[in-house]
Amino acid sequence: MSSTRNRIDAILLWVAQGFGVGRIPVAPGTFGSVLGILWSLLLCWSGSLILYSIFTFAGLGLCVWISHHSERIMGEKDPGSVVIDEIAAVPLCFLPTLCIDALRGEPFPTAEGLLKEWHGAWIVLAFLLFRAFDIYKPGPIAKLQNLPRGWGITADDVAAAGLAGVLLSLSRLN
Repeated sequence: MSSTRNRIDAILLWVAQGFGVGRIPVAPGTFGSVLGILWSLLLCWSGSLILYSIFTFAGLGLCVWISHHSERIMGEKDPGSVVIDEIAAVPLCFLPTLCIDALRGEPFPTAEGLLKEWHGAWIVLAFLLFRAFDIYKPGPIAKLQNLPRGWGITADDVAAAGLAGVLLSLSRLN
């Protein structure tokens, strides 16, 4: 039983650490955010705002669960190597704009369309805003880290991505 538990813990930790990316000694959260961009592009392949949203929120729920267990496994609160929160939260940066575009009757973009239509600059801006809000944690974002059981690891990133998403979507309202 103990060896099975150790294997499960090792797999959970590997996922929590972004499949090893979180173990990069410099800026693991930044590298986790790059995986979040890739996750966002993968979600676009669904071709559906509804599926994009479902998988985004399912990923966030899974993130809370895995984050809670990673804290237990590592014996510390919000370990720096845990980057699943960045990976899971980044798609939220794009969700407000995707919703605005859907309300305007624009087709849901493919991953290739997202890169071409938004010329990549918009994706880079989303990445930079998310990282800035995640690192500096303005306003009440910092307090969210105090939530228990994996919620704290996830909630501050959700707030950072939500704030980035709202700011980015304002440019689409004109």
